[in-house]
Amino acid sequence: MILKNIILKYGLEGIPFGTSKKELVNKIGKFIDQSEIEYSEGNIDIIYSYFGIKFYFSQENSYKLNQIEFEDKNYKLGNQELIDQKLHLFLNEMQELEIENPKIEVQINEYTDNTIFLFYESVGLTAIFEDYLCKRVAIYPIYDQEDKIIWPKTIAKSPST
Repeated sequence: MILKNIILKYGLEGIPFGTSKKELVNKIGKFIDQSEIEYSEGNIDIIYSYFGIKFYFSQENSYKLNQIEFEDKNYKLGNQELIDQKLHLFLNEMQELEIENPKIEVQINEYTDNTIFLFYESVGLTAIFEDYLCKRVAIYPIYDQEDKIIWPKTIAKSPST
């Protein structure tokens, strides 16, 4: 069973970044769906879906868990639900957690009316808003100055660390 606490720079409570597919299956059971994305450099991401959550394993990182994406509001950062939260409330929550201001990207095209991306790189979080409501959150490990992943070594003591 998946615990629903998001721990920044770490992963989910009990499921750190760097976990293998086998370790993940042992913790949560079989996946509902599996897909692959191939990048132009020949790198492949394998994505495993499981009830409103996607686990990404990258060939570039020896197929270790390197991203978790949420579309289910049951996953929380501290006591705060992130999915379906209004943009201004989300920004206030991140500010209360003393997380730096995000890099913001707005996407408007024929496919999306109003999509806003908030990138919180220092804590490994990206939030995607449609019509000012958070629809997806992706978390990932942080990188050092040489652009190498800093894999979590121990469980973070607090969801905000």
